[in-house]
Amino acid sequence: GELANVVMAPASVSAGAVGPVTVAFITSSPIPNDGVMDIDIPPTFRLSAAVTASVVSGLTGTLTATRLSDTRVRLQRTLTGSLLPRYSTVRIELRDVRNQEFSGETGQLQVDTRLASLELMDTGLAPSLYIATSAMSGAVSLTLSSVAAGALSSATVEFVASSPIPSDGSLLVHFPAGFTLPTPFPAYLPFLDGPARVEALSGTTGSAGSSGTATPGAPYYDIGSPIQGRLSPPLPVDASVFR
Repeated sequence: GELANVVMAPASVSAGAVGPVTVAFITSSPIPNDGVMDIDIPPTFRLSAAVTASVVSGLTGTLTATRLSDTRVRLQRTLTGSLLPRYSTVRIELRDVRNQEFSGETGQLQVDTRLASLELMDTGLAPSLYIATSAMSGAVSLTLSSVAAGALSSATVEFVASSPIPSDGSLLVHFPAGFTLPTPFPAYLPFLDGPARVEALSGTTGSAGSSGTATPGAPYYDIGSPIQGRLSPPLPVDASVFR
């Protein structure tokens, strides 16, 4: 059969957050008091080594949780409750689940209900979620090779990412008002693990997106120096703004 209204609801939707996740569904077949529920969380999430589960509503009795992999947990009813009738709403809380560590849509959570013999009864998928960005760890710094008004300056941007940056991820940098980026904009910026394409999105915004480890051919190229930008118009600059 097919489970209805399958839902995954993390306590936090921030990237990398660790906390409880509520899983809800409506049964199609009865679940006996020794029945089994297998829950597969999205592949970018992680279960803790000592994951536990508790009944929020719907089921009577208790559950034992067995972690089968980083993303699969098996919940076994312990004969302490009663038969759950079909078309019942069940809510279960999984504890110490880590969200995916980058923003964007998640995969789908899957729930299977089984007999004690592990024969499949019902299955269902929860819709994907959107995970929000998390704050960076520590300050973001901008160092200029020159703070003279109107000077052509090299800019070094430093930060500590609180979440991993995927190989196809992007870094969006907004320079302070009064800066302009060069034309043409440098096409490639080297990182320790490979080059990244650089695009000018507007007058004061640059985006660096990782391209993997292989350097593409023309018309792209590696640049061996920092991105350069020009202060415009030529007005006095308070250097403390950039510290």
